[in-house]
Amino acid sequence: MMAPWDEYVQAAKALFEDDPDVVVDDAVKTESGDYRVVVRVHGDDKAESISELMPTELTYGNVTLYIDVVPDNARELTTADHIRRAFAGNPLYVDVIEPATSLTTFGATYALFMPECVQYYSDNLGSPYGATTMAVEEVARKVLSLPDGVFASSAEM
Repeated sequence: MMAPWDEYVQAAKALFEDDPDVVVDDAVKTESGDYRVVVRVHGDDKAESISELMPTELTYGNVTLYIDVVPDNARELTTADHIRRAFAGNPLYVDVIEPATSLTTFGATYALFMPECVQYYSDNLGSPYGATTMAVEEVARKVLSLPDGVFASSAEM
């Protein structure tokens, strides 16, 4: 059975698999017994946005997975801006929809992905072939730490 931190890394690899600007390395065990994964991104703007969207660490019981996005230098941008920049050139990404907000309506940001399924190796006991198949939006929700009011969904094509 695959460790949960390895499943997270596999999900992240699947999300960025077709993006030539993003490489997700395997998790490496540190001296403290925790794990570290490096996400290498071509271009400062895209790296900045991905670093804003991904968590910096995840805890699984007594093991912590640290996530480093390289290069990492964030500026003040909206979540929608970060999503646009992080997924620019990724064929699984469609667009971001930001409805106008007012005092009487609820405004939410939607990250739209292609209505496709992706498969990644996860050694899931529920799968006889050792692979997990999920919609792109489900993988995005699993990999990214989106703030409240931001939703990942499939585009209707």
